[in-house]
This record gives sequence, C-alpha cells and structure tokens, in this order.
Amino acid sequence: QSTPIRFSVHNSGFSSLTLPATLQENAATVATESMSILKSPSDKEFTINYAPTKIGRQKLVVSIPTQNGEQTSENNRRTFYLDVFKSKLKISIIAGSLSPDISFLKRLLTTDRFQPTTHIQKKSGEFYDGKLAGELDNADMFIFYDFPTSSSSPQYIETIKEILKRKKQPILFIPGSKISTAQLPQFTDFIPVASIVRLPQEQLAYVQLSPLGETHPVMQVAPDATIARSLWGELPPVFTSFKVQQLATDAKVLAYSRSNVKSRQLSPLVVLRTNGAHKSAAIIAHELWRWDLMMWGINRSEDVYRNMLINLARWLETNRSESLVRVDMDDTNYKYGEGINMRISVFDENLNPVEDANVSINLKKDEWRREYSAQSVGKGKYTLTIQPPNPGDYKATVGASHGELHLGEQE
Repeated sequence: QSTPIRFSVHNSGFSSLTLPATLQENAATVATESMSILKSPSDKEFTINYAPTKIGRQKLVVSIPTQNGEQTSENNRRTFYLDVFKSKLKISIIAGSLSPDISFLKRLLTTDRFQPTTHIQKKSGEFYDGKLAGELDNADMFIFYDFPTSSSSPQYIETIKEILKRKKQPILFIPGSKISTAQLPQFTDFIPVASIVRLPQEQLAYVQLSPLGETHPVMQVAPDATIARSLWGELPPVFTSFKVQQLATDAKVLAYSRSNVKSRQLSPLVVLRTNGAHKSAAIIAHELWRWDLMMWGINRSEDVYRNMLINLARWLETNRSESLVRVDMDDTNYKYGEGINMRISVFDENLNPVEDANVSINLKKDEWRREYSAQSVGKGKYTLTIQPPNPGDYKATVGASHGELHLGEQE
C-alpha cells in the first residue's frame, strides 16, 4: 500500500534549487522525486511515496545530494524505521462436509484484517475447487471444520501436514458430526485436542465459562467483563457429537459445555494451545450459527459469536513472543551521547502484567555487543536508559523470563 513520507528541507545560504530526493529501503533505492527548493532562507515540505516491498521493520533513508560550499552534509539525510504488516491475512477454511456453519464463518471473518476462503470436501475425498497445494501454502491461518473425515484423501492430509510443519500456521479446529476419530491423531501435534470419542448420540452444548475464560481476552465479547459473562449465559445451546478424552498437555480451557443448564458434568468446549511457535484453538461443537441467527429472533445481541471469532483469529495471528513483551521508545534516531530511554511491558499468557520478570536487553553493532538489565517500576512495566559507545546503527533484542519460563522477546 502506497504511503506518503513527508519531510521538510531547510535552505540557508543557497539560491533556489531543483534537486532529487531519494528514498532508500534497507540501502536499496525505491523512489526518487524532483524538488523545487526556494531561495534562502526558506523551509518547504515535500512528499515522496513509499510502496513497501517487504513485511517487517524496514530501515528507510530520505536524502538529497550535497551542494558545493555546504558546511556539513550530515543533515542532508534522515533515517527512520517503519513497521510493515500484511494488508490482509488469508484464512483457509477446510471443511469435510457442507454445513451452514461454513457460510457463517466466512461472513463473520470477512473484515479489513482477514480474507477467508473455503475449500469443501466431496464424499469422494476430493475438493470442489480442485488441487489445493498452492492455495494452502499461501494461507496465514487454517480453520478445520469437520476435517479430516474417513474419506479424506491421504495425499491431501500429507500435504497439509507438511505445510503445517514447515510454516507453523495457526489452526482453529471445529469438529462437526462427520469427523474421523481414526484420522484425527495425524493432526494432534497441531491442535489442542489429543483424542476425542464419539458420543452415542448428539448432545446439546450450553456454554459455561471457565475461571480463566472469565478474564481471557478471547472471551471478552463486550467492553465490560460483567456484561460479557452475562451475554455468554444468554446464548442458545449448540450441538456436540464428541467428548474430549484427552487434551494436549499445554492446552487451556476457556469454556466448558454441559448438556443442560442444570448438569454438573462439564466437557471442554473452547480450548487454546501455545506449542512453542505454533498456536491453535478448538471449539468442540457444531451448528455454531445458532449463536448468531437465533439471537436475532429474541432481539438480543448476535455479536457474541462474531466478537469471539474475531478475538480468536487475532489471538491466533499474534506472535506469542511479541505479544507478551512490548517495547516503547521515544524515537529511533538519537544524537551521539544522548541517553536512549526504553519502556518495556511484560505480560503472561493471559495478558496479565508480570511484576517480577527478568528483563534483559542485548545491544549489538557488528561484532560489538553488550547485555543490560531493566528495572521494574511496578504493574509489569520496566525501564532502562542506555548509551551506545559509538555512533551508528544498533540492534536491540529485549527478552523476558519468569523463573524458568521464557515469556518471549522483541527486537
């Protein structure tokens, strides 16, 4: 997406000039614009358009050529940094069967941030839209709805597994009524569920938030936590065809299901998992469209399901280490000898501030490197002022740990 970069040029001692302004991205020239500079003394603002070519933090330099008689050319360039993100994340919904749920998933997740596509399996095991390898390889996130089934092609399963191992895309797993418990173990490394068993008959599933779910950001479907808990209690039941026999060891339950409002027997319903660099979630139920459409009929909020899906997608897309360690600085350019103030916020898996974390900063330039420690100022916030020994470009890596647990890092 083209982005205007605005800058001003100060002329002191020269007549009017026409000069090129050059924009470099990581030392490569990406744009050049001609500027008409007014005679001295003058200040004039210019714009040069920047179209990012890479995702991530980019080093940008705007410069103009040196003129004969200038006292210094150091101020003929300006260096700054810009974070470039994907304009939209591609979500591949892989469905083992046709269901109204698929239409609702696609509609609710179609936003400025997410772009879902559906791939629906035929009874033969093939997909309606043909071969998927290239499409799936470009996906940023997967939703498995009622997949895999007993008729799922081993070739497709192996293709998806290879992509997941290589790219570690996050997954939302939703078992419908036709999922194969025999095929499911092939994906247990990538989902929060280790094993499920089929129920003798389909059961109703009412929502009951877990203690963790009452405060977790994924389940906060309203600005006020008390209102959010009330909204979850108003939802109609959905259906489940399976009972969770075993969760992954690092899975966490945000909500349970029960077959009626008075039942004390609970089964995991909404589950999250963070396995190293891979994140996944599961909703152990189907006919989830009822949380949306049936709320219309009683003039209640149908936004609960939409907000939860958006929250889930955002949680899945967020890099764990970057979401738990956040760094704020006054600027990215400093004068030599000037102190660089860093403010660091540290969170646990539930995004609660961590009071007594060990926060370290590794600063390096070429072969030189040094480690610093930040000091706590309370409520999960830490500060540090550093002064690099020489001018130049430095890279800082901020890491945080709590006891033996490594929370994450940010560069």
